[in-house]
Amino acid sequence: MRLVWGDSEYRYPVPEPLKVFLEQDEEFDRQFHALTKGRRRSLIYLTGSLKHPNNQLNRALPIMSHLKERRGKLDFNQLNDKITYFTDH
Repeated sequence: MRLVWGDSEYRYPVPEPLKVFLEQDEEFDRQFHALTKGRRRSLIYLTGSLKHPNNQLNRALPIMSHLKERRGKLDFNQLNDKITYFTDH
């Protein structure tokens, strides 16, 4: 048996809401791609682990906001707080 990671360069398919934000926001795209592959993969998994597109959108928005506010520096604790805030409001 062989493990196959799939066609994506990140091992997971990039969820549509995240893909749209990356295509439409040059600053977010630049900051996202400046992260290590492992961190990019984590953010993709964090968004894609949700099945419903609206939930994925509600996860992608705080990710984009967090990276832009922190100028590309990822802090998972602060990101978690931002995701919780976006989800609760």
